[in-house]
Order: sequence, then C-alpha cells, then structure tokens
Amino acid sequence: MLRARSRTIGPVDWLFSDVVCYRRAASRLVERWLAAGTCRNFVCTLKFQGETDHATAARFAAIPGSTLRHMFHNKHELTWIKQA
Repeated sequence: MLRARSRTIGPVDWLFSDVVCYRRAASRLVERWLAAGTCRNFVCTLKFQGETDHATAARFAAIPGSTLRHMFHNKHELTWIKQA
C-alpha cells in the first residue's frame, strides 16, 4: 500500500496519469507504484518540452509488460501503457 498525505491508497487495477510534470518526477512516481505492487495496469502520458528525452523513454520501455505509443494528436508526448 502507498501512503499519500496520511491516507492509504491501493490496491488499484488501473492508474491513469496525464499530469504535467517533469519526466523524471513521473518516472519516480511510477517506480514507487511498481515497487509497492499496488497497481496492476498503467496508462501515463510522458510530456516532452521540446526534444524527446530518449533516456526517459527507454527507461519506461524497459519496464516488463510496457508499450510506448506516439498517439496521433500527441505532438510532444508519448503514452506509456503497462498491463499485467
């Protein structure tokens, strides 16, 4: 279970995130959820300001069960999907 501001979260079947945040912060957040084992499936938007951060994209792609997609309307974003 994850603790967030003194309340327990989880387990959950799906986590959807389209939050505007730095890619490294998104990576740390996802790593915490994966380590806690409280979420089975993820859909997260990786927002790039300018050039694509290939190292961050590779980190997400390396997570077992992961897929990275460049959706039609996402100009500077990738969608990361992980299914159990």
